[in-house]
Amino acid sequence: MAITTTEGNELQVLGLAVVAIWGVYQTLRWCCSCCCRCCCGKREVPVPPPVAQPDSVQVDGRKVSVEHLIQTKDPRTAYFLWLTLGLVGAHLFYTDRLLHGVLAACSGNFLGVGWCLDFLLIPTYVGAINRQVPAEVARPDNSCRRLCCRLPLICGVIITVFLLLVFRLPSFLHGTGLVDLEQRIAGTAGNPYVILEVERDTPPEDVRKAYSSQLRDVEASKDCQASNKACKAKKQNLKKAADFILNGVPRSAEPQKEKKARRKSRERERSDDDPWGDWSDHLKAEWDALGDEIKEGSAQFAKNVEKDYFS
Repeated sequence: MAITTTEGNELQVLGLAVVAIWGVYQTLRWCCSCCCRCCCGKREVPVPPPVAQPDSVQVDGRKVSVEHLIQTKDPRTAYFLWLTLGLVGAHLFYTDRLLHGVLAACSGNFLGVGWCLDFLLIPTYVGAINRQVPAEVARPDNSCRRLCCRLPLICGVIITVFLLLVFRLPSFLHGTGLVDLEQRIAGTAGNPYVILEVERDTPPEDVRKAYSSQLRDVEASKDCQASNKACKAKKQNLKKAADFILNGVPRSAEPQKEKKARRKSRERERSDDDPWGDWSDHLKAEWDALGDEIKEGSAQFAKNVEKDYFS
């Protein structure tokens, strides 16, 4: 079917209208983009090419490698040390205030007053040490992240070692045979279990039988017949050994009734794995005995040195 002149004119008008609308759309789009860049601050800024960092810098007339420059201190690290170990001056040592840090460590950061003031002065400390950095290209030491990761682990290790030393060191030394804490705590001439010839898990009834048997042997010995003083010393030694095994740590200052009540209570609650009774009293007695052993050993060593070199 042939297209008439009227229909051809209508198609031309429609095509021109589409082109005009497309042109107006593109014009408005370009105008809007320009307005947004100018008015809204979205102007594209050309990115400068990366500047190569120098491998070395001049410091006091000498060429120094950038890797050897002092790194700047991180205020976050200083505040973290202030919060965790501030009473011993850890943040002061970090900012190279050595004398100030030593005085703070010896005085609990001036009884806490210096710790409170350091909260305000830490920016000054960090700024003062960073101004001494010889070049601006020096980078921060990035110690805060490492400190947050490592300090809890280090503190955990230190606390664990401290607790092991407090709770297990006397028992360890006793187990190795370096000191006999049982003998020193009981105040006997030898180990209480060796004196009564019993094991550590022996029931109290058998301990009393062993004590009675040993006491009869001592009374029937020639020493008791010849010397009352030697017999009395042996009986006292047996009594101390039996009291230590049955009652644990001796409490000479307690009234006799309280001693008996405590002994009966311990015998009822005593387990096979805990022959010492009250654990805290036993631990204190171990440390007291270890301290006495160290004092006696030191005194004996001093006497030997004086005898060998000054006599």
